[in-house]
Amino acid sequence: MCKNHNLALLTKTCQIYLLYFDHLKGLIPILIFSNEFNKKNEEQIVPIKFHPIIHLYSENEKTFEHINLIYNGKVYFAKRLKIKNVGKIFIILVLTKEFNVYGSDLLNICTNLIKKRFGYSLNEVIASEFLNENLIKSPKLLKIIKKGEIIKEDIRNQLKKVWENYFESIVFSYEKNQLNF
Repeated sequence: MCKNHNLALLTKTCQIYLLYFDHLKGLIPILIFSNEFNKKNEEQIVPIKFHPIIHLYSENEKTFEHINLIYNGKVYFAKRLKIKNVGKIFIILVLTKEFNVYGSDLLNICTNLIKKRFGYSLNEVIASEFLNENLIKSPKLLKIIKKGEIIKEDIRNQLKKVWENYFESIVFSYEKNQLNF
């Protein structure tokens, strides 16, 4: 297989969900990065809504770094993002079982990227998600929503770069090892 084909396959199988937990509304997706996500597909929603990390996590819990869920041939790696002055934010990375060996490493890379580069602006993204639900949007609200959308698009672009670089190094390493045998 050629490098571009392997890279496309790996990046296509990777999905990421950034979720905010609101005590009144429950779990709210603030960013979904997936080639094949469909909100109406119950098979895709169930492992996200009911991932154990969301229900088992407590502020005082120090015993786990992240929790994995295996469901329908995919592994759902999840972690709580601890960011000052931002509510309960969870990140869920989804990989097929064939690539699950890379999940913990990739989850940590994505988590660090979001915390370091976007932690300060996640409140704006959350606010834009809540305001987007309003039926009537004033120019001021539209400005806040637009700013949140711009930040989300920046997060998507950065995640795409991370994934491509990460998976490209894996494919390159794999193909290099194949040539040495």
